[in-house]
Amino acid sequence: VTLSETSDTDTVVSYTVTGDATADSDYTALSGSVTIAAGSTTATIDVSVLDDSLLEDNETVTVTLDSITSGDADISIGATDNATVTIST
Repeated sequence: VTLSETSDTDTVVSYTVTGDATADSDYTALSGSVTIAAGSTTATIDVSVLDDSLLEDNETVTVTLDSITSGDADISIGATDNATVTIST
């Protein structure tokens, strides 16, 4: 998650997770929010893949940014508001 400029306060962004991969089976469940620290322009949403030893088709995890829940009122979510990770066997 990237800001175009730094902010003097932490920015908290809420997100939803969709896709056909299963949380806590295919990947570690995600929290639903990410914080970009004051003075920084980036934060990472890690999708940690779990090895379930099953032979499966490729599965996806899509993270969609929903809203700014805390931070500078001038910050908004841009046009590119989602990213997809493909878990392959």
